[in-house]
Amino acid sequence: MKTTGKQLIAATALALIGFSTAANAQTFYMNENRDIKRGTEAMKQGDLEGASRYFRRAASRDIGAERLVPVLNNLCAVDYAQGKLDSAEEACTRAIAEDRHFWRAYVNRGNVLKAKGHFAQAHQDYAKAVKLKPGSDMTQRALAKLLEEQPKLFAVAR
Repeated sequence: MKTTGKQLIAATALALIGFSTAANAQTFYMNENRDIKRGTEAMKQGDLEGASRYFRRAASRDIGAERLVPVLNNLCAVDYAQGKLDSAEEACTRAIAEDRHFWRAYVNRGNVLKAKGHFAQAHQDYAKAVKLKPGSDMTQRALAKLLEEQPKLFAVAR
């Protein structure tokens, strides 16, 4: 009986620990994704075309949301830097659809929308990024720069 009681207590304790940590659960991947690694290396080396290719390949695979969202955001940034605005916007929109709280994707999509001349939508994305990450200099600067440049941008758009 003593053994059964101790086993029951141990099992209950383990179950409680499992339930309490489930809300803070993280997925740890044992194998590094080669395409993500190569895309990151290519991006650091300034090979934007290569980075885009590797990130696109990684995003087409089942890599899990924890990995997919940053990969899509990187793909957005790389395609934006190459002037591929439609594919950049698509990548950021996919990242936001996967995780509506990923503020960096709002900043990057705002950059793309601004470059496309969609200033009101860019403003919405920058404002959303500021709301999600109010202490970030990046979000504050992006919104402030748009507001500062907006009269000039509207004049050029006419």
